[in-house]
Amino acid sequence: MTVKRKMVCVDPRSNAARLRFVTEMSKLHSCYIDNELNGILYLTSINGKYRFSMNKKEDKNWAVVK
Repeated sequence: MTVKRKMVCVDPRSNAARLRFVTEMSKLHSCYIDNELNGILYLTSINGKYRFSMNKKEDKNWAVVK
């Protein structure tokens, strides 16, 4: 049985996030959701090179996009 992993698309907001987006995430917006706890998303970039957390509703570095 295969379980489909949840995903989310993110967009960088800060300069630091833009740098990570280009250098670590290969400019790919999709991320796997590893965990969600108390409104915090724990994510891994689709290419597997970058792991980070973000506030689901309001984060200074990342925004969730549909």
